[in-house]
Amino acid sequence: MWVSSVNEWRYFRDGTDGKKRKGYWRNKEIHKLLLVYIGLTASALQRVKLMDITRRAAMTDALTGAYNRRFFDEMLKQQIALAKRRNESLGLVIADLDYFKKVNDTYGHIVGDRVLQEISRIMKNSIRSSDVLARYGGEEFVIVMPSIDLTNALKKAEGIRQHIESVKFTIDTFGRSTQITISIGVASFPEHGTDYDTLVAAADSALYKAKKGGRNRVEPP
Repeated sequence: MWVSSVNEWRYFRDGTDGKKRKGYWRNKEIHKLLLVYIGLTASALQRVKLMDITRRAAMTDALTGAYNRRFFDEMLKQQIALAKRRNESLGLVIADLDYFKKVNDTYGHIVGDRVLQEISRIMKNSIRSSDVLARYGGEEFVIVMPSIDLTNALKKAEGIRQHIESVKFTIDTFGRSTQITISIGVASFPEHGTDYDTLVAAADSALYKAKKGGRNRVEPP
């Protein structure tokens, strides 16, 4: 049976007289068909790549690379539903850069954009892979923290605040720099809200409390 299979393979490879299939892959028609196949495959892969780029662009903020407000809204609703099913806690952080308008007014929007990008990078590197960072709007960022209680969410937020306060942000090619501080409000599901609206309102209230309390601080509601 094995010998028969080998002979059949040889027959397919060489033909009955060993010459009919010689140079098969050098045949011009076969060559054209292969080129067409390769072209179609490349086009399909390119379309998949473009679809992935488009999908990512719809979810992310173009400047900072963080997720955008639309994605955050949907993600938070899903995470709240998941936390309810699993009977778990969920942390929500809303952070706002202090006096950021002065940065734009003093150094220009290009510097302001670079600061926002660096802030986003610091936050990304300060959170868990399961956490979700999004640009909430302007100089505000939000972080969804699944499976974390209020105490630990506050500790995470305080670590971010301290890190940002310690960084010197370069403002020009002469090496001049400026410091930025950030105010952060932290709310927890289900302690401060059991749906999207109440939880966001609680975190926003906590942020207002941090601003009113002197800025550059972390507060619960």
